[in-house]
Amino acid sequence: MPVREAAVEMRTKLFLALPGLRWLLWLWLMAATCNAFYLPGLVPITYCEDGHPNLRCQSSIQVYADKFYSVENVLNYDYESFDFCQDSWKKTPSETLGKILSGERIISCPYKFSFNKEETCRKVCVKSYAPENEDQMNKLAFLKNGIKQNYYHHWVIDNTRVIWCYDMEDEHSCESGFPIGCFNTPSGQLKGPCLINSEFSKNSLYLFNHFDITIKYHMESVATGNVAKLVSSRVDPKSYKHLDESHLTCNEPPLEIPEDNTENLNVVYTYSIKFEA
Repeated sequence: MPVREAAVEMRTKLFLALPGLRWLLWLWLMAATCNAFYLPGLVPITYCEDGHPNLRCQSSIQVYADKFYSVENVLNYDYESFDFCQDSWKKTPSETLGKILSGERIISCPYKFSFNKEETCRKVCVKSYAPENEDQMNKLAFLKNGIKQNYYHHWVIDNTRVIWCYDMEDEHSCESGFPIGCFNTPSGQLKGPCLINSEFSKNSLYLFNHFDITIKYHMESVATGNVAKLVSSRVDPKSYKHLDESHLTCNEPPLEIPEDNTENLNVVYTYSIKFEA
């Protein structure tokens, strides 16, 4: 039996075997009906611009990350396993009963936005790799291996999965999650995500270190105070070799990750965010 299914079965048996736990859950549900019945994480959140007089809406939008998955490897990794920008607060979203039983572990990313405030080429963090630093080289090797095995980010915004849409061979496709990078085979044949951009033509590894994020929302009526609900979130991952941290343009050539690192490598992570009604 797979590990996740075994864990779910064990938790279910434990729940059924403890009448006291069922009694506490019933009391919690009854208390929740004083205002309205809901499970944490399922209540629609209303958003508004910073400074809005409505105290029940929020302006801050937080990005969360689920585990990394790959169709080429059965192993899954937590967000912290890879050497990406980390959120110092390490927050978790409200968990539904389904998330708890399935064993999902979703944590916050350092990507935070204000509703309806667009930003362009915003720096998040810088990761450095020096050949003489063994720990840094091990982290870089793990990252390169993740690119080769086609691991995907899986972001969550407002309790919905972030999607990635792309055009390939005259076909428009969308899927949940997006790759951490792409690579070409030794024969020069383009593989996977490298097919979406003609600039990824060399026999090399490319890291996606920039994210163009688009959030679509629905503005409610004036009677509700002009607050909004988020409809969907989309990410377009890009690769940029940022040459000057103090002057980021996000139109540089792709960031190649060499197989053999003989020089210092600095990776600058950036993002841009826009909102569409």
